[in-house]
Amino acid sequence: MVNTGFYVGWIDNWGLPFQRKNSTAISQALDKLLSMNASVNIYMFEGGSNFGFNNGATWALLYLPVLTSYDYDAPLSEAGDPTEKYFAIRNVIFKYLPQPPGPVPPALPKYEYGKVYLKK
Repeated sequence: MVNTGFYVGWIDNWGLPFQRKNSTAISQALDKLLSMNASVNIYMFEGGSNFGFNNGATWALLYLPVLTSYDYDAPLSEAGDPTEKYFAIRNVIFKYLPQPPGPVPPALPKYEYGKVYLKK
């Protein structure tokens, strides 16, 4: 069995609350798949960014622009930092691997640079 798109998060639209998927529910679903010896592709495992206005939109009953981010509540954040969801998924995966998990790099420090003023 192959799950080609195991969604661990969902897209965010401008002006709406951030979409979050529960880490426990994700890890339980992943555990069930791996217990059946399934192959799994986690979408999106690491967040990223779209630069410019190539983000697109969703359209159901109304037009909703999508954020210029591919974070999607990913296990590794847009900055590359591990999240609670990362550790939950990691714990499940290592139930099915013969070797112990390696070290996890620490989150990198973040800085606030203040306002940037541009002149034409």
